[in-house]
Amino acid sequence: MGNFIEDLTSITCLSCQGTMVKLPYKSPVYWEADVMVFKEHHESCNGPLMNRITKMLVVRGINPHAAVKTAGYIHLVITTGHYNDIVATWNKNSREIFMEITGVKLPKSDKQTALMFTDKPFEVIHG
Repeated sequence: MGNFIEDLTSITCLSCQGTMVKLPYKSPVYWEADVMVFKEHHESCNGPLMNRITKMLVVRGINPHAAVKTAGYIHLVITTGHYNDIVATWNKNSREIFMEITGVKLPKSDKQTALMFTDKPFEVIHG
């Protein structure tokens, strides 16, 4: 496994600084499952897809440090199919990058966007 900082309320990937916070209403069993998915995802943080997303953000004028963190969240929604507000309607750059990488057009509402995420990874268009 990669390098992580984990405590009772959160886990952080040291490669991209992506963090997952434990939600108070989730049971310990769900937290352990979420941590496992998070760690599996972040094993590929330094891979070609992560680098591609980071470069796309930097080209759009995002600070390189912030780009790495944002890229981690975009990478997570693509590779796990878990919804995150990184693809919410107000997040134009992330939505455009998601659509460019997957070829999947996101709906114009946040509710409809969230419904598209069914915990199945999205296919990546090579480009």
